[in-house]
Amino acid sequence: MPELKPVVRALPKIPLGVSDWSKLADKHKNYMFVDKTAKLAELAQNDTVFIARPRRMGKTTLCSMLYELFTHGKESFKGLAVYDLWPETDVYPVIFLSFNVFSGDDVSKFEESLKDAVINAFINAGFPEAERIQKEVTFSGFLGKFNRIALQHKLVIIIDEWDYPLSNSLHNEDRFNVVKSVLRDFYAWLRALPNVHFMLVTGIMRYRETSLFSGQDIQDLS
Repeated sequence: MPELKPVVRALPKIPLGVSDWSKLADKHKNYMFVDKTAKLAELAQNDTVFIARPRRMGKTTLCSMLYELFTHGKESFKGLAVYDLWPETDVYPVIFLSFNVFSGDDVSKFEESLKDAVINAFINAGFPEAERIQKEVTFSGFLGKFNRIALQHKLVIIIDEWDYPLSNSLHNEDRFNVVKSVLRDFYAWLRALPNVHFMLVTGIMRYRETSLFSGQDIQDLS
């Protein structure tokens, strides 16, 4: 009788440092993860959601998954809980901004970099006309020009690591105050932006601790 050889199957890999849903969902990568996607359907029932968590707690992965669901629908989630629970039948332009890319000590460039990031976020969401928006105006005036786009389309807003520019400036009081002033204008505009279907904001600091934006319409799930 021929000797039987054991069948060796590759164990799933733990996706340490992988937060992009397209990579997690790639069956060729053979990543292991716990299916908690039913919670995504619950989140989508709210208008504005805020979640504060320490680093490496899955905030960016959450943002990536919601970006996929709102932008392309639930097809890549087939076999997971959210596939049958996702309440949306439409897809939406998603304005996705990650603030953890803003670093360095040149505070004079922070406002300019944020303007570029907002323009790119709208272009990536399918609004090429954003490239023509004039940057050589006040920050509030610049942001207000995007309201015309928002009035024509229901938007989804996803902000990841909203407080990173602040925490990255704690060693320098002057820089911190400048960054805080710019972010105050940004979040004031964000709160007043018309025609927003859903908004998610994540970070480390609780927003009530900074007084940058407040209000009873934010569902704080921290």
